[in-house]
Amino acid sequence: MKQKNYNKALIVTVIAAVLIGLASIGASLPAEADEPTPAAAVQDALDAVRASKSHRFSAEVREQVTAVDAPAGSEPVNLTMLLDGEVAEPGHARLTLTHSLNGRDEQTEIVQVGNQAYVHRQGNWSRIPDALGAAGPAADAVALLDAVTEVQRLPDAPSAAGVSRHYTFAIDRDRYAALMQARLEKLLSQESGIDVRIAQRAAAATTYWNVAGTGDLWIGEDGLPQRLQLDLALPEVTAGFDARLQMQVDYRDFGAPIAPVEAPG
Repeated sequence: MKQKNYNKALIVTVIAAVLIGLASIGASLPAEADEPTPAAAVQDALDAVRASKSHRFSAEVREQVTAVDAPAGSEPVNLTMLLDGEVAEPGHARLTLTHSLNGRDEQTEIVQVGNQAYVHRQGNWSRIPDALGAAGPAADAVALLDAVTEVQRLPDAPSAAGVSRHYTFAIDRDRYAALMQARLEKLLSQESGIDVRIAQRAAAATTYWNVAGTGDLWIGEDGLPQRLQLDLALPEVTAGFDARLQMQVDYRDFGAPIAPVEAPG
């Protein structure tokens, strides 16, 4: 796998699955009389995240990237990434990605400002390709909770902050694509000077919506997410490459002040 193409696949999968923004299940529990149904509980947690306006997170992402035309029996490229970030609504975020490649640790900074995203690598800032920038405002892990299905309640889990409610779910691929399409159309309607590049961006962005998988969510006594685990498949995430992501995201500091996120000068 060529280094340049692999690096592109790496950045694309990280932005599409993390920034922005999900199993084998044991016996599920029915909702108790004084609590919402499992599906409603997940939606309530998502609403609470958005109402908080800001949050911070840390994540571990295990990625497998496979060339579509790889010979049978070829081993995928495996990579573990650590992320630390903060999100301010609407559509403003910054994060630091650390990964090891060819025995060397590399660090990448990513900034999202509205419908634009920027990557800082090897001393230089560059803007992410237009299609990904257009999808950016909705491309975070939390956004996938808008498209969950088959939500089930599992036994409570103890945590440092008390007792966490544990839920499992699947991602509805078609619903997620429809939600992303609606968000992109709204975003494009707010653009000034729409031209052919905007239309091309809208068509190309669908590449990043072909997401399927399962997840686990732990919700604290305050109704906010504490941990999100995702197992995601992203076929053809970039030209010639499929990707699979296993992610664990830990959330904190909901509603905390965050320094203004601005485009790099």
